[in-house]
Amino acid sequence: MPSSTPAVTPTAPTAPNASAAAAGASIVAEQVEILDDGPGIPVTERDRVFDRFVRLSSSPERSSGTAGLGLEIAREIATAHNGHITAADSEGEGARIVITLPRATDAIWSERHKA
Repeated sequence: MPSSTPAVTPTAPTAPNASAAAAGASIVAEQVEILDDGPGIPVTERDRVFDRFVRLSSSPERSSGTAGLGLEIAREIATAHNGHITAADSEGEGARIVITLPRATDAIWSERHKA
């Protein structure tokens, strides 16, 4: 029986992308993976699923009255924090969403959170 609660797994810190690493950037990113055991996201729909009001026809949530805004909002939040979100390959069945956000340095954290 499918679980209604997705599993959230933090992953090891990674370089944000190859072009940043090639440019000499030393920014480290944190990744969070969200996994579920539903029908998954077809490869051809992985970009489109982040668009506003998109609901996949095979989604069990189709008849629940959802608006298809959740992943679009998540993308806006990730982008606002200089990160990104993708639908990725999953081992087995289900969807795998990966959110990558840059890690704030101690200096930035201290400056933003002065008492």
